[in-house]
Amino acid sequence: MYNESENSQDEHLALLLSEDLDRSFVKLVTIYQYRLYGFILRQTGNTHDAEDITQEALMRAYFALKSYSTTQVAALKLQRTSNRKT
Repeated sequence: MYNESENSQDEHLALLLSEDLDRSFVKLVTIYQYRLYGFILRQTGNTHDAEDITQEALMRAYFALKSYSTTQVAALKLQRTSNRKT
């Protein structure tokens, strides 16, 4: 189950990613790669496919995050803040 502590950790990681993508992305991979791999492995039932798909998903995530502009990141932070207050 997803709890408030994990939500806070995710928000902190999102802030770090917006400040220094390259250094913080390593942290994101460290935290999520095994969960993502496990999920994909359950879906595919094949270890090689799960490894390939996990690697591809993380690469795509990196390039998607890299393409975000500072304005988009600020808008996401503002949206998150407003969602917590409602």
